[in-house]
Amino acid sequence: MIGLEKESAGVIIKEEHFRSVKKILKQGEQIPTHTHEGNQIIFVVVKGEFEALLAGQETHRLTPGKVLTFDGTNSIAGTALVDTEIVVTLIQKM
Repeated sequence: MIGLEKESAGVIIKEEHFRSVKKILKQGEQIPTHTHEGNQIIFVVVKGEFEALLAGQETHRLTPGKVLTFDGTNSIAGTALVDTEIVVTLIQKM
């Protein structure tokens, strides 16, 4: 098989220096404050709307088509404003 399709939540791909994870959140569901030390983060809303709070001070309202990148030493927390699907890619810093 050349390509792999995946609809469900969870790890999409995991390699030595990066991984991508799909999250499916219901309206009002929250992601608690956490960090991803040693990684660069690419955060993409595929469906819905998500409000992200970086480092407890910077708010980003994300909709499909917007991409948020940040250093994983900064914390992230957030709330799904409607039913939302997100793909998060973590790239390990060398």
